[in-house]
Amino acid sequence: MAAGEQVTVAQPKLGARVRLLPAGSPDKNDPNDARSVAVAALRSPVCQQVRADDHALTLRVWSRRHRQLSRLRSQAACRLHATLCEIIPGGAGKDISAARAAAILAST
Repeated sequence: MAAGEQVTVAQPKLGARVRLLPAGSPDKNDPNDARSVAVAALRSPVCQQVRADDHALTLRVWSRRHRQLSRLRSQAACRLHATLCEIIPGGAGKDISAARAAAILAST
């Protein structure tokens, strides 16, 4: 893009479909992959042009990743709490952290 070339995002499965067409070779190698992805990018209405300064897209990606990490953290905390409740008689409090869990386990 910095050199002024047009960049298109092509889904990997589109390239795989083109590679399987009877006109091309079904072998998976770099020249065949490049050709199949180029054909898919040129002919597919789904492919999008990449823009140099698409800040909104970047923020969406970061926001999505932040949500994923938050969900994973909550999931890990819930699993830790459930495990502590099974191990510790009387269970453990709702506000759990790794340090608190280590202290609870050390005290038993």
